[in-house]
Amino acid sequence: MDFGIYVLLTRGSAWWAVHFIGANIIATAAASLNNFLWNRYWTFKFFQGSVIAQYLRYAAVTAVYLGLLQIGLWLSVTVLGWYDLVSKILALAIFVPGYFIVIKSWAFGISGKPEAWVGTN
Repeated sequence: MDFGIYVLLTRGSAWWAVHFIGANIIATAAASLNNFLWNRYWTFKFFQGSVIAQYLRYAAVTAVYLGLLQIGLWLSVTVLGWYDLVSKILALAIFVPGYFIVIKSWAFGISGKPEAWVGTN
């Protein structure tokens, strides 16, 4: 979803193409809420605890993740001169695995053991 929104914004508008960092913020923010809901109700089937507390932890991790994505995207496009879509794909490939691990373990409090996942027993 993140990449799709980014492509729609940056390829659908010359203004967003120039302001690709802003497009990245919008794309990541939109995907974040969608991902929270899917992770809570589908991936982890985690219904314990306060949804607000979980979302606040999730949002904190997402803010750090977004900062890393922004730095990676900006550096690779403006300093290294790479194509923005290649930069976006590489930034996602680098940062998403760590993001997922932190989301799983901290935002949802799920250990690395599959049997610890609620609803999988």
